[in-house]
Formats: sequence, C-alpha cells, structure tokens
Amino acid sequence: MLPVKTAGASGGVHTDVVYPGDGSGTVTVTASGGVYHYSIAMHVPATNFVGAFQITDLTSGLSGGRTLELVFAGDVPTSKLRGHRYSGTLSGEADFAGLPVATVGPNATLYTYK
Repeated sequence: MLPVKTAGASGGVHTDVVYPGDGSGTVTVTASGGVYHYSIAMHVPATNFVGAFQITDLTSGLSGGRTLELVFAGDVPTSKLRGHRYSGTLSGEADFAGLPVATVGPNATLYTYK
C-alpha cells in the first residue's frame, strides 16, 4: 500500500506474492486450487477498502474477468483451465472515515493451474 499523496511507482510483472509498499500497509497475494487469495494488512488507520481484482489468462491471452472487492481480504477464482498460466492484479484504495489514505501499489502475481 502506498500513501495517497504519492504517485504509484511504475512497475512490471512481479512473481513475488508479498508487496510491502512504503509502510502504509502490505498486500499479500497467493494462488492455489484455481483461486487467487489476497489479504491487505494496513499499518495506518483505515476503515474500508474499495478496489478490483483483475485476472488475465496469459496462455490464451483472454481476460479472466474483473471482480469488485470491498473488503481487506478475499478469494477470486480463475477459469481453472489445466496448464494455463494466469496473472492476478489487485488495484484500489483504503479509506479512513471516507477519506483515502493509501492506494495499492504495482503488483501482479503469476500462477499456473495444474
């Protein structure tokens, strides 16, 4: 998570599953059984999160969908096609009493469904 007052750094695809940001919070993304799991741990006060989780099927080149996320942790299923490689990316921002305090920094987690 990055403070709202700073612009997100540009970045490419990362294969890491923990994205620490600059101290505002940590985003963890993992995948197993054809489902992405994300969790946000805030290190600054925050009351809610609004964002989206985008999945792209890299094997076929097709979008795997975009899911609206309104909580600090959740599960997002892939299309579960054997041997396909996916990229899952979380975007959004955390708010405190309606005021934005942090945005999700660049992230992309790769996963192959077996």
